[in-house]
Parts: sequence; structure tokens; C-alpha cells
Amino acid sequence: MRDKSKVVVKILDMASIEQKVVELLRTKNEKYSKCLTQQTWGIIETKNGIYALGTEGVGPSYPITKKKQLDILWYGGGEDFFDIFPTIKTNLDDEDLKSFPIKEEKNLTDFIRVFGVRLESNYHQWNSFLEPLV
Repeated sequence: MRDKSKVVVKILDMASIEQKVVELLRTKNEKYSKCLTQQTWGIIETKNGIYALGTEGVGPSYPITKKKQLDILWYGGGEDFFDIFPTIKTNLDDEDLKSFPIKEEKNLTDFIRVFGVRLESNYHQWNSFLEPLV
């Protein structure tokens, strides 16, 4: 059972970059019409900067900056397929992340999925790391 966190995650609406990724993929193969990442991404604003985190409880352990960017792997897909391996990688800095619209805000407790020991461990590690910074 998770205790409620003090950490709030701003869930990013990444539709604009998804469209750009699809356009780039289509230059390589016209069959591409959609793409996805392995998880939904959100940001946490702290006194040390912006941290990026996915719903698996995975993300860089440093604030995102121009020099230390967030790498997101994208899987290309079409009408009846998705690539097994990542097709393309994007590098986003803090300004890029702040430019995305926010879909919603969720408590860290509810943002990281609940299923098994690995996700619980990820949640507790992130919560203990981020709570002093917010």
C-alpha cells in the first residue's frame, strides 16, 4: 500500500511531437501512420529543475537541461503493425518539455503503475528522492 506522495506529476500531451515523428517515419516508409512510446511521460518541477518520469517509474535521475536531455524511444506503426524495436529516438531538453500542453496533473502515487515489486520499488525510490525537492 502506498502512502500519498507530496510529488505532483504533470502529464504531457505529446501529440505534436508524435505527429512530427510519424512525418519523419513516413519519409522512410509510407506504411507508417502512427507511433507510440513505451510509457506515458510526465514532468516534476523541483527546486533543482525539471525531472522527467514515465508511468513505469523510469526516467533520468538528473534534472533535464540543454546538456542533459531526455531520450524517448518511439515505435513506428501502421494499419496492422507496430515495430518490435524502437524506430527512432528523440532528445528533449527542459524547454521542450515545458512547451508541451499538460493533459492533467496526478499525484506520483497514482502516476506510477501498480503491479508487482519492481513498480513498487520504483515508486518508493522516486518518492523518497523527489519529496525533499518539491
